[in-house]
Amino acid sequence: MIFVGTVSYGVLTTRDGGQTWQQVSGIESTSSINVIAQDPQRPSHIYVGTKRSFFQSHDGGNTWSQRGSNLPFGDFRSILINPRNSNELFVGNAFQNGDKGGGVYRSNDTGATWVRLDAREHRLPSFRIWALALDPRDQNTLFVGSHSAGVYVVPRGAEGTMSERR
Repeated sequence: MIFVGTVSYGVLTTRDGGQTWQQVSGIESTSSINVIAQDPQRPSHIYVGTKRSFFQSHDGGNTWSQRGSNLPFGDFRSILINPRNSNELFVGNAFQNGDKGGGVYRSNDTGATWVRLDAREHRLPSFRIWALALDPRDQNTLFVGSHSAGVYVVPRGAEGTMSERR
């Protein structure tokens, strides 16, 4: 199965190698699709970030739920599935309105609940997050790419929270 995000038709899928395509129901088609991530360890777990919200399916795309507990609406540009623990997800939200919105969020339960990791005390210069990556040699280091303020190397604390590296 292949999933493709579009600007004005939502998510399209093919089950026959691209011969035919159909629109996925359960995901808004009025908002641009920014990112689609499929868990390589559990292919039935699929995550979609749009210009306005986050969607997830744990049954191969048959049904979808919007957001999770504590995850705000926003412009979701990046979805990161921890390759060593696919229950752990990170999303980068690029929406910012004054001092609200944007940021890095983490889930330990495949997207059911979320915690914001980059609280104001961590002083990331930008909360418009566009890219996320874990260091392949050190899973306690998260790379955070922002919209115009650079890329930050952020060590994760013992509970998975972010702490500043000086």
